Amino acid sequence: MNSGGKPVSKVQRWLHKPASVKLQAVAYNIARWLDARRDRALARRHGLDFAGLIQPADLGSAHPHSQRHANTYEPFDGMALRTVLYEAMRSGTAFTRFIDIGSGKGKACLYAARSLGLPEVLGVEFSPPLIAIARANAQKLGLTQVRFVEADAAQFQLPDGPNLVFLFNPFDQTILEAFLANNLAHFQRHGSVIAYGNDRDRAVLARFGFATLYRDQVLKLSVHAWSDRAQAGTASAVPAL
Repeated sequence: MNSGGKPVSKVQRWLHKPASVKLQAVAYNIARWLDARRDRALARRHGLDFAGLIQPADLGSAHPHSQRHANTYEPFDGMALRTVLYEAMRSGTAFTRFIDIGSGKGKACLYAARSLGLPEVLGVEFSPPLIAIARANAQKLGLTQVRFVEADAAQFQLPDGPNLVFLFNPFDQTILEAFLANNLAHFQRHGSVIAYGNDRDRAVLARFGFATLYRDQVLKLSVHAWSDRAQAGTASAVPAL
């Protein structure tokens, strides 16, 4: 609402944004369109299945509590995925593995396996039907370093070592809080980094003591690390917006 009490339209909100923000959005949309064409071509060429919107009630999980707090499955935009993982890799951490919490049909894991050069890629998913599709996708690409496991994120323990942990907003803050509480000692000990897409609950990470290393206000992407590690001299650390 504006000062006169009249609703503000989307066009008016757009016109009042800074020019730099509008230019960034336009450039991103063009790059996103080109990137989406490349993703679709790859999927067609190898017969991969990433598409669809699946409601939490249709995920077929054996974890009812987490299923109630799950968000709708949808594939992460390829351009946004590449951006947030690039920024996470700039943190300077020598990651031993990539872990996607709520890995769905495996798109992020397969991209990480093909592009990041890490020795191990792990997808954590509570829906057996989605795991089956993800495994089939990985097999079609011959990516033997990729594994998918059925697990509840609220109870999952991260393996030792510095991990690049990816979240594409797979669940609400209830499960995010449980995941962080269950793994806080890991982040403090091993310096794992969280790359967060569609980061609507990023305030939860701040409450748990994580610092923001990178944030894109337009794309809603961010990278986070335990604050003591971030303050120790991560070159790319920036204030959260």
